[in-house]
Amino acid sequence: MSLRTEDQVRDYAKLVLGFDEAEENVDQGTGQITTFNQLGFKGYSDKPDGWYLPKNMNDVAIILETKSEERDISKQIFIDELMKNIDIISSKYKKTVGILYNGKEIAIYKNKELIRVANKLQHKQYYIDLFKENYIDKNKIFTLTKRINDLLHFKFGIKNLYHRMIFTASALVVERFGGNLEAIKDNGYEPFRNKIYDTLAKSLQDHRKQNLKIDILLEVYSEIKMNIVENQDDINTFIDCIIEIAESINSDNWNG
Repeated sequence: MSLRTEDQVRDYAKLVLGFDEAEENVDQGTGQITTFNQLGFKGYSDKPDGWYLPKNMNDVAIILETKSEERDISKQIFIDELMKNIDIISSKYKKTVGILYNGKEIAIYKNKELIRVANKLQHKQYYIDLFKENYIDKNKIFTLTKRINDLLHFKFGIKNLYHRMIFTASALVVERFGGNLEAIKDNGYEPFRNKIYDTLAKSLQDHRKQNLKIDILLEVYSEIKMNIVENQDDINTFIDCIIEIAESINSDNWNG
């Protein structure tokens, strides 16, 4: 039996991974024509063999690099090629899986770290599930939550405990659903406050239909009054704490 070409390996991988499936809010596929620039990574003309790129950048992204069956995927030149592509998608995604595959052998990289997993190519959900965590560091969450509460109370001037809880919950929901609070650092208080409200009000319409809690968040959030002497360092620290909590709580352990 003849060895499969790279094209044949890529076509096979597409079906096994499920990169041919139609999913909302996900850009996925395989080929040798599509560039990273076309996939939203401006300035990169490199062409991945396969990609799974969710709209929500807090979710797991997958990049595929295929070779023909006659190729040795342990060669550094092929590993470097995959690492370069992982670096490109890492500019947007913090959870990445890189797959190097020749139809017979496979190497899986979780955030660029080679890991031991199934030695047969699996459906993409298998690789997404590599980021599932059963353990949440409750002490870490408590410390971050206390720091947030102190910031809101003493630096932002929110005296009402319930309002501090709502403000925190609103920011967490926004970050959880891809609001990218990191991008609004160093922009002052009003853009920061408005970003949270606008994302809740506009970007989560589908979730609002399913979850009345978001309507409650919006209603109470809009009523929160602050007595703030604007300090960008405090705003940035709040954002850092929110992001750290969001990253510490895996989506499978999150109930909104």
